[in-house]
Amino acid sequence: MARLSENPELEAEHAAWAAGRFQFNAALSNPDSEAARKKWQKTYFRGKYPSAMMRPTTIEASFGWRRSGQNDRHGGTGGSGRSIIWRNSPIFQLAKKYRLKTAWGTDILSNPTMTKHQGAILATMSRWYSNDEILTMATSSNAALLAMSCPRNPYPGRIGVIEADAYADILLVDGDPIADIKLIADPDANLKIIMKDGRIYKNTLTA
Repeated sequence: MARLSENPELEAEHAAWAAGRFQFNAALSNPDSEAARKKWQKTYFRGKYPSAMMRPTTIEASFGWRRSGQNDRHGGTGGSGRSIIWRNSPIFQLAKKYRLKTAWGTDILSNPTMTKHQGAILATMSRWYSNDEILTMATSSNAALLAMSCPRNPYPGRIGVIEADAYADILLVDGDPIADIKLIADPDANLKIIMKDGRIYKNTLTA
């Protein structure tokens, strides 16, 4: 591991990237902005530096998007909304090979229309991981990562576990996601109870 400052060219690229992402995400809240019209940054999702130079694909995973009904390069067609095509997978293959502890997340929180697809995006990880590994990634592994952020950790109590004195964050799934990870791709139909810190936000169980 090396300090970013040891590579001035890379450090400058990172500074330009960070500034660009911040400005783009900040502008998304303005419906009349260019960012709102574009909805996403092509260079970012295509794995490019701000200078448009391609990043090394040996350690990067990138996304490609296609509209509903449009044929993808694997011969499939899109369903409702937009579908994900995973174009580069070396990062996940290396993580599996070297047994790296892996957390999971996205940066689509700045786009409210996309957040509803997070479960579907998580389910696509089955290309590289078993279903129980995926669920662990999104729960206890993420919790462990947040705990490492020390004062920046927004949760003073334990999360990612169901035990005494931990945050009561619980999802009740209609089915077995370890057997069928695609259940989490449709939260409206398959999540019967959503509880956050002991407060129930959804309960569709019938007596």
